[in-house]
Amino acid sequence: VRAYAGQEDVSRSADMTYLSLQPLANDWQTAVRDVRAIIAEAMSTPPDLAEIKREEAELYDAFQIGVETARTEAGAKLADDILLAVDIRETVASAQVAHDVFTGLRDKITPDMVLESTRRLFSGEGPRAFLTSPEPVADAEIKLAQAFAAPVRRAAVQTASAPITFAALPKQGKPGVLAEKSEVRELDLTFGRFANGVRITHFHNPAESGKVYVAVRFGAGKKALSATKPGLLWAGSAALYAGGIGKLGQDQLDRMTSGRKIGFQLEAGDDAFVVRAQTRASDLADQLRLIAAKLQHPRWDAAPVARARAAFLSGLDSFETSPQGVMSRDLEGLLRGGDLRWTTPGRREIEGLTPAGFRKFWAPLLASGPIEVMVFGDVPWTEAEAAAATSFGSMPARKASPVVDARTLPLVPSATPLVRTHKGEAERAAAVLAWPTSGGIKDAYESRKLELLAQVFGDRMFDQLREAQGASYSPIVDSSWPTGMDNGGNFVVIAQLKPADLDRFYKLVQAIAADLAAKPPTKDEMARAVNPMKERIARASTGSQFWLRNLEGANEDRERINALRTILVDFNRITPEDLRDTAKRWLTPDGAMKLHILPEAKPAGR
Repeated sequence: VRAYAGQEDVSRSADMTYLSLQPLANDWQTAVRDVRAIIAEAMSTPPDLAEIKREEAELYDAFQIGVETARTEAGAKLADDILLAVDIRETVASAQVAHDVFTGLRDKITPDMVLESTRRLFSGEGPRAFLTSPEPVADAEIKLAQAFAAPVRRAAVQTASAPITFAALPKQGKPGVLAEKSEVRELDLTFGRFANGVRITHFHNPAESGKVYVAVRFGAGKKALSATKPGLLWAGSAALYAGGIGKLGQDQLDRMTSGRKIGFQLEAGDDAFVVRAQTRASDLADQLRLIAAKLQHPRWDAAPVARARAAFLSGLDSFETSPQGVMSRDLEGLLRGGDLRWTTPGRREIEGLTPAGFRKFWAPLLASGPIEVMVFGDVPWTEAEAAAATSFGSMPARKASPVVDARTLPLVPSATPLVRTHKGEAERAAAVLAWPTSGGIKDAYESRKLELLAQVFGDRMFDQLREAQGASYSPIVDSSWPTGMDNGGNFVVIAQLKPADLDRFYKLVQAIAADLAAKPPTKDEMARAVNPMKERIARASTGSQFWLRNLEGANEDRERINALRTILVDFNRITPEDLRDTAKRWLTPDGAMKLHILPEAKPAGR
């Protein structure tokens, strides 16, 4: 499924080379043999110069991006870098110094130098091996030692490192022509629509030097799927891009984008599928071209589907090792009444994944529905328009994407707690209380009242659960209000605790909910909730991603702009009485779903 090699200097203790590998099936011994064979080849045969140049380009690109974005680097990251350097008796350097040092090394690294370094990486004490398995392995320690002591034959590695340019992508049509254009000047926001129906949304933000964020929204997202019919959403992010484009597989795409700031991350949103990437102005045209080519000319390689199937199967049992794992597996589906679009697939569904089924599910989703290209960051409108025109603007008009289920299934209240179990430590449990709320951009003010109510609720939980009662865990209180659907929101209270504390948790949550519904929060509680919220918004709004997330879909639904404009006004005008009324409306005594996650009972004698 995957194999990774790395090197790390750890806490003034050891300079380690480490390998992590996951076999496609449970045949870990063959996987170890194969990886050892590749290492043996790398220690005996120098790489060719083309391989070195490819890696040099990747590293140079990383250093160059560091220089371009140094002015807006987060202070927290700089602090972490200093701490890490002190930890290993090293020092730090500015992005420009690091760039200059590496530039001085380029064109001086030879195949023999890399061979010498490879041999050094795999010398020293060891190896020390650690094996995890979903099933017990008889004589595991003996077998693991034998796997690493067995004679190894060098692998015959065929490298394909010749460069591939973007000209290898399927040919595009003529650049599109912009049919409409409008501006929201106070936000530096520009909207456009090409003649083929593709929309473009642009936000110019030079404050984040060198950074350009892209989000391509297409289709109807989860709305295009049934709430009660199993689908393959869960496999998309793992196998869709890796399946390739046109005649190019994953390896060719990697070589084509080598040394470039180009990405591809797929999400299934409520009302659209989204491909996200962070790039820069000089790579924007090719970044958009890559995504457009994937939608028009997907390749359906079977290997990534097989890897995805194996990866999901191997991770399925790990959910049961802790309360957090069970929660991450089950909670999203329970919050939406068992809606299969949010439900983690079971073993039978994962084992049933095939390349043919994957293609049948995803091919029509890629080929249909409207497209909105969002370009936010340090790039002017003229460049963004030109990049979109030569990629998405050149596509044929797309057919509509049918909406199958525009609403999610409702959360089901439960007077008696639902029970899930985990196989982890006996003294660990978790509890959830969740109330259904609603959704939709038109009720944004209601969502902000719930968000503020969650802050007040969380402060009370912290004060009473940790400080007053001395518990050693922190509660989580969160309000979710989807804007892509008009329902499906929820108000959730979560705590990880000991099994003996479950009843106390529920009584405390219900008492706080009842008190908030009966009388307004104090002025001090309001200040503790509102001021940090406003500060977070003020900080986040300096970055392009804040605007991108809040304006997704705004090209077609301008109500989203109004909702963004009023965000600080809304938090300033919410009164204590508003929060009391909000709690009374949503946090009803018999309206919550209760969930226990308990340790699995051990058989007698164990």
